[in-house]
Amino acid sequence: MADQSSPLARLREFAANDYFKSQRFKRVLLAARIALLAGVFAYLIWRLSSIGWVAVLQALPTAPLFYLIFAVRYCVLPTTEMLIYRRLWSVPMMPYWPVFFRKRVFNFGVLDYSGEAYFLAWARATLRLPDKTAFAAIRDSNVLSAIASNLITVLFLLIFVWQGMADTLSTNTPNAWIYILSAGFIAVFLTAIIVTFRRHLIGVSHDTALWLLGMHGGRMLVILLLLGAQWASALPTIPLSVWWLFLTANLVLNRLPFLPNKDLMFLGLGVGLAEYVDGPEAAIAAVFVASSALTQLTNLLVFAGTTFVNGSSKSPRDPESS
Repeated sequence: MADQSSPLARLREFAANDYFKSQRFKRVLLAARIALLAGVFAYLIWRLSSIGWVAVLQALPTAPLFYLIFAVRYCVLPTTEMLIYRRLWSVPMMPYWPVFFRKRVFNFGVLDYSGEAYFLAWARATLRLPDKTAFAAIRDSNVLSAIASNLITVLFLLIFVWQGMADTLSTNTPNAWIYILSAGFIAVFLTAIIVTFRRHLIGVSHDTALWLLGMHGGRMLVILLLLGAQWASALPTIPLSVWWLFLTANLVLNRLPFLPNKDLMFLGLGVGLAEYVDGPEAAIAAVFVASSALTQLTNLLVFAGTTFVNGSSKSPRDPESS
């Protein structure tokens, strides 16, 4: 019998507290998310005002390739997940493609992992999967996605340091090394925890786990390369090291759980870092503004469009609306 005085037992007892299930706690969480987003908006307005709104608007990307790459990049995640869940559940997923795009909107446009809650409810109601089967597949996919993301984050950080980019950044940002080392430590620590307890966290076979790890890792690398290519298509004269800095920052930000609207969060981070890099500040800020605006607009259109298409796929109501 487990020791009731152990830290794990106390943690379980704390997590089971009825307060965390109450409407008051949900309202506190909602208020915190709104406050965080409001803070990001206020920072963006202040930062863009200091750069100059006219300069930013005049520097918005005009290259068609910028918008074409964005469209391809937006579709990579839903397409990959259709392949993943087709293998995990042995069910053709192409007829349900709107669900995967809607899931993406929830995760990146609303709140991290809210898309997984939506997808779990959909899978149980539409595919008639047992709760255990549906939950296990989503859990395994997310755990292996986290491992792949942590490994790629460490790789990008190592290349960042090896190429001397950290030294360049630290001349303008005294605490840069603290952030870099902290991000690397967190990524390695989380990966070690997951690998240590993999038998309790991953239920798929060894071969399937390796396949999932490869799919998630390959998908992330493709998205990162497309993101870098999208930025570079707008400002081809900017050194590669600058885009590598922003890609690494994007990776680190995406490792932080439960952030609302990570695309908007990265916009704030990107605009903030623009003043420290070698390049036209207004033009770099404009690239991130255009990319974020495209993402928010596409999320809105996808969410509205899949509201109607989902009816033909017999998908359930969104969990958040129930």
